[in-house]
Amino acid sequence: MCVSIFVLNSRCKCEKSFTTIPTLFNTVSNDNTDDGGEDVIEVNVGYDGGDGKKAALEAAVDVVREFASLDVVTVRIPQARREELDGHPGIRYVEKNGRSGA
Repeated sequence: MCVSIFVLNSRCKCEKSFTTIPTLFNTVSNDNTDDGGEDVIEVNVGYDGGDGKKAALEAAVDVVREFASLDVVTVRIPQARREELDGHPGIRYVEKNGRSGA
């Protein structure tokens, strides 16, 4: 990405001169794969007790959020781990995270 910045240049006989400066930004990746190339999905995981929460966090590629008042975490996990996580006795549900709009 480049940002154009107008520069006043007393030696320039034109009305405006400008310089284009390349810039680097930290951006959130929308990539749906992990470092190993596996498909990754963002899910909400409802758990019962410490074993369920531990299983959810260990399966995660990234932890998106942990809820203080609910036994739920939002994590990014490899698609292949979804069934394994869903079958864990300490996990109540694994559902794909979505956005709702008004």
